[in-house]
Amino acid sequence: MKEDAGASCVHVESIQGTFIAHPSVMIAKNYSKGSCEYNAVLAHEKKHIDIMNSYHIKFAAKFKNKLRSIAKDYARARVTTPGHVPDLQIQMQDDIMRQSQAYLAQIMPDLQKAQLKFDSPAEYARVAKLCTNW
Repeated sequence: MKEDAGASCVHVESIQGTFIAHPSVMIAKNYSKGSCEYNAVLAHEKKHIDIMNSYHIKFAAKFKNKLRSIAKDYARARVTTPGHVPDLQIQMQDDIMRQSQAYLAQIMPDLQKAQLKFDSPAEYARVAKLCTNW
């Protein structure tokens, strides 16, 4: 921010983003830990985590590039009065966050499609054949 003759200039110096995933696995209580069924479900769910990790690797660089693109849009200073600097900063932060979230929402269907493709009838049949106490 620079001030000159009653005007202030506000621009973005940097944008930091974190692209993280926190996978979790849920297994029905009726499968005892260590049982064939428990292990079969766990192995299946771990493959979902592998898919998510691949997605994460694939899109991390793309997300970084998107943040760079957004940052370029805000590198040009915006002029306002000194009293409106905090409002302009909040407005800019909100817009950057909105664009970031919109991009993430745009790429999420790719992950969902990959997960649904994995949950095929053939995969469920394969898992079902592994154990006898379903």
